[in-house]
Amino acid sequence: MKYVKKGVGISKVIEEEMEILHQTCNSYNTVVALTDSKSTQAVKDEDIIPKSGPLKLRNGAEISLIVGDIAKTQADVLVCTVSHDLNLAAGRASSGLLKAGGDSLQCECRTKFPNGIKDGEIVSVKGGNLSCKEVYFGALPRWNAESLPDKCDVIVCGTSKELNLSAGKSCKNLLQFGGKKLQDECKKKYPEGIKEGEIAVVKGCGNLKCKEVYFGALPDWKTEQSKHRKMLWKFVESCMLKAHESGHSTIVFAALGTGALGYPPDRAAHLMYDSVIKFDNSHDTRSALKNVKFVVHYKDDQTIRVDVIACNVSPTLNLRNGKVTHALLTCEQSLQSECQQNYPYGINIGELAVIGPGNLPCKKVYLGVLPKYEEDEENSEQDVTILYCDCSTRVG
Repeated sequence: MKYVKKGVGISKVIEEEMEILHQTCNSYNTVVALTDSKSTQAVKDEDIIPKSGPLKLRNGAEISLIVGDIAKTQADVLVCTVSHDLNLAAGRASSGLLKAGGDSLQCECRTKFPNGIKDGEIVSVKGGNLSCKEVYFGALPRWNAESLPDKCDVIVCGTSKELNLSAGKSCKNLLQFGGKKLQDECKKKYPEGIKEGEIAVVKGCGNLKCKEVYFGALPDWKTEQSKHRKMLWKFVESCMLKAHESGHSTIVFAALGTGALGYPPDRAAHLMYDSVIKFDNSHDTRSALKNVKFVVHYKDDQTIRVDVIACNVSPTLNLRNGKVTHALLTCEQSLQSECQQNYPYGINIGELAVIGPGNLPCKKVYLGVLPKYEEDEENSEQDVTILYCDCSTRVG
């Protein structure tokens, strides 16, 4: 299984279903599998694709990458992910199979599993009008790794006073990665829970790439807002101080209070940022704490929304050339056409192109051209300064 990138839950699913896979390979000559990109994280080509030709296994089987429509592929078995309720029309791949294979695929799924399936379970149905003998539909857990940091010393997250980690998007995500042991340690160390503003410190466990996790409970924003602003500010400061005293170098904060507690995202962000700055100013270079990150859950649209997204671009305003601009273009195709319409001749070094956001969670997109970095070159530094000032002036 070294050709499969494993995530939490997904590795367990793979291990549990390996026996079925072996049986299938022994019974059939050809198996074609397709995983919907909505269900799992996309895997880089170089991680799984052989450099040339099909990948040959020790038992003589071959694994090949086929670019095309799975519904038009000839094989003994077609394998595809599906939602837990077995609604084949909901996924791009499964809906294609349903359209080509006929309603009998959906009917057989409903008949065999009227209550749907769980993560790791597989439904085997006849191929219908497809060019295959059987179709295997399986459910996989959603990949949430994008909302967790790669590696750090401390992760800070808000939760309830009872330390119920299954409530709230961020702490639920930590629970998924940390496992039951994370919840058990909270109950063991804090059987009575914690008070508002207090910190519960537990060890990082499971697949959490951290040494400790700090959990805190904040009051609801609806009442006594002045008091609650101070509590959020003080909680962040206390977390910074505790990490400093423990000799940690990196601390990661989830967006505190912006979910069910109703803290305005802009206000919460300002308070958290201000608390970190005040801590930094009071400790100078004496603290081992050198890296502070704020991580927003990928589903938290209200917190992610900003006024301006600013990034570097080539003078021709070709958004496909840069990694960041290409990512923006993937989310909103209209950005490139607006660049071409408003700036047909591109822009010069130090200039700024301002375009609309399309469906991006912001009001404007600023695209600037930076000079090629060369040490000890005053002109390059001046161009960067001018571009920064231009962005700041427009936002302000």
